[in-house]
Amino acid sequence: YGDGDYCRKPTTTTLSNTHSPSTLSSHQMDQTLNRQLIDQDEDVENEIVTEVNRELEELAEDAKNLVEIQTKLNETIDTQGEELNQIETHVVTAQENVATGVSDIEDASESQCSARVKIIIIVVVVIVILCIIGGAIGGYFASVAPPPK
Repeated sequence: YGDGDYCRKPTTTTLSNTHSPSTLSSHQMDQTLNRQLIDQDEDVENEIVTEVNRELEELAEDAKNLVEIQTKLNETIDTQGEELNQIETHVVTAQENVATGVSDIEDASESQCSARVKIIIIVVVVIVILCIIGGAIGGYFASVAPPPK
């Protein structure tokens, strides 16, 4: 590992059945044990790297989902804002229509009252004219008619 290559997994050196612990030198046993420890450390490091990569991928997926949710939420808020604006416009229009309707009803009521007064005046005038005409006709016939015997 003096060349800086930490990603290469070395071959594991194990004690073979042909060599007994007594035939190996102390230095060779130390090298073999060191190699086994290094291999175990590399295995643990590889597992850690794999786990970190998996967690980073999950984090990236969660971030992507969060952006998607935020986009949908913004679209919903925009849609609801437009709907609220339409509702507000309809309320204002309804208020204006109600005010116009009240004014029209008041005008109609005044016109109806005025029309009743005019009808009463016309009826009274017609009755007076009929009375005058009736009196004139009655007076004419009374003057032309022979006296009663």
